[in-house]
Amino acid sequence: MLSPVFENAKYQAFLNSNERENTVDSSIYVEFFANRTPSNILEIGCGLGYVTLYLAQRLEGEALHFYPTDCQEDLLDELWKSIADRNLKNITPFYSPDESHFRFDGWLPPFSDVIFSFSLIALEDPVLAVRTILPYLEKNAAIHIIDWDKDQASLRKDDEPPNRYLRPAEMLNPAKVKYFLDTAGYQLEKEYQVKGPAFAMTYVPPKSETHE
Repeated sequence: MLSPVFENAKYQAFLNSNERENTVDSSIYVEFFANRTPSNILEIGCGLGYVTLYLAQRLEGEALHFYPTDCQEDLLDELWKSIADRNLKNITPFYSPDESHFRFDGWLPPFSDVIFSFSLIALEDPVLAVRTILPYLEKNAAIHIIDWDKDQASLRKDDEPPNRYLRPAEMLNPAKVKYFLDTAGYQLEKEYQVKGPAFAMTYVPPKSETHE
């Protein structure tokens, strides 16, 4: 089940704010795609859509389309409004149940890229989650993860983000995420330097289990 902190309106507003940009440099999202040609990008746990909206206005490609998903329908409603306000045509949000076993509808295409932005910790079983998305991935797909680093956060004041919203148990560290992805059979492709109390990495899936 989703931790109450991820249903906290103030935390979701922070993730969509200028303060968030001042806490973690958002250019990391573009860096994920520096050497890739993405087509269909899935964002799991999109919230109010900060990452999808950010990338949709920076990545180019006629065939590029974004599929942000979340289990909170009120956040998706707000995202639809933001898409309409910006007149963006290449974003299709959709609802996913609050569970770690993903079962996507048949109308969705195979995904070239998946983004977990401050959302992997929200899943009850992250290993199951990254395993069950395998059939929905292209053979050359990549999973991009950015999350709060609880070790770096411990050096910050209690009233600074992310400590203002999250307890240490609600944060991860790189070693824990590597354990999740290694256990699920993925291979680490790259780790990134992130400006702020966060870490980021890209993993590639075992090709034998991806979409044909």
